[in-house]
Amino acid sequence: MSCKIKAIKAWQVDLPLREGRYNWSGGNFVEVFCDTPLDICEKRDVKGLYARARHGEIKNFTGLDDPYEPPVTPELTIQTTGRTPEECSSEVIGWLDQMPTAVAEAGRVPQLHQNF
Repeated sequence: MSCKIKAIKAWQVDLPLREGRYNWSGGNFVEVFCDTPLDICEKRDVKGLYARARHGEIKNFTGLDDPYEPPVTPELTIQTTGRTPEECSSEVIGWLDQMPTAVAEAGRVPQLHQNF
């Protein structure tokens, strides 16, 4: 299985992934939205980047002085509040385990490679 993670995605207008302009993992791309409120993101910020952005040390910080646009049609949405990273990743893996069947029924078979 190949996995590409973008912690903060581009604006919708700049996101050509859904239009097929990028060919990641042999053309198989799924968008997983880790839905986390801003206050929880700030509490989890071990590097202190949100605090630095709030004090003006970092400009154009997504969610603060740069707008954040949640995905419009993600294949999977994970509610992360009150859950461990292990619980969230288990949900993603469980969903991916079911994906080959669903994708094959749609006429597209993903190329899965073990890269962990």
